[in-house]
Amino acid sequence: MSAITALLAAVFVDLCGVALVVPLLPLFAARCGLSVAGFGLLQSAYGVAQLCSAPLVGAVSDRYGRRPVLLGSCVCTALCYLLLGLGGSVELLVLSRVLA
Repeated sequence: MSAITALLAAVFVDLCGVALVVPLLPLFAARCGLSVAGFGLLQSAYGVAQLCSAPLVGAVSDRYGRRPVLLGSCVCTALCYLLLGLGGSVELLVLSRVLA
């Protein structure tokens, strides 16, 4: 498998996960008792976490290569989506979105 194929496969899997989770996120938030403002903060936490972690992930990628970092991030994202589905509290919901 070429490097570009691995990259495109990782991006495809990640975007499929996002496309499945984001429409269901309001239902998870309502089940946990989040208000509309709380749901907005939950959505914002994901973007802020990505903004803060991107330089760190980039540095790790420069040091160890793209493939291990992409594989690790896909595994971490899958585990976070599992935590999102199984978690029944606001804390687990926020933790899963921040780590994803």
